Amino acid sequence: EDCSYCSQRLGSKAGILKYTWLKPDEASRAAAAGVAGGAKRVCLVASGRGPTDRDVDRVTKTIEAIKEQNEGVEVCACLGLLSDGQADRLRSAGADAYNHN
Repeated sequence: EDCSYCSQRLGSKAGILKYTWLKPDEASRAAAAGVAGGAKRVCLVASGRGPTDRDVDRVTKTIEAIKEQNEGVEVCACLGLLSDGQADRLRSAGADAYNHN
């Protein structure tokens, strides 16, 4: 929402690292490391007001890869405000929960 205190806000000059989307296999390997350390849930998080349909396509592929390669792990997503149908697509891909903060 452009909160003045947030380092991710539009126009922020904060010296934070910026990332691009991880490929599904990269995210799955990172999830596997967490699961090996005892994690039961993996959360996929992105900054911004909400995802585009293309973003949701990327995330659904990532959810599918994580679920396929990490038996029993729960996957949640936190991507901002969703448009019509996007939550259904995430759920169909295997998302167990959605968090919006």
